[in-house]
Amino acid sequence: MGDDYDFNVPPEDYTIAYRENGYDYCILGLSGGDYGLYILGDAFLRSYLSVYDFENKRAGLVLHKYSNGAVTLHDYGMDDWAVALIVITTMLTIITIGLWVNKRLRNKRLAN
Repeated sequence: MGDDYDFNVPPEDYTIAYRENGYDYCILGLSGGDYGLYILGDAFLRSYLSVYDFENKRAGLVLHKYSNGAVTLHDYGMDDWAVALIVITTMLTIITIGLWVNKRLRNKRLAN
């Protein structure tokens, strides 16, 4: 697992542009964290699909068919805890995005 991997994520996958109340906004689709770590979440998953092989204790990424991203990726084995961590992190990211979208839609309805 000590190899280096380069994952190219095009700007249209990690920026979110929208218009609200006559103003144009553009926000970065990444979350900052402690110790200089960043959560890529769905911004990353727009270009790459995660693949889980529980039977062989492996997880990997594959370039999405319609992505403009690029990567050279080699499959590698993982412990059960690492696979579970990836699955949980992905699920939490999807839930968080769903809650955020729901809140924005609810606030928009209340404003009207």
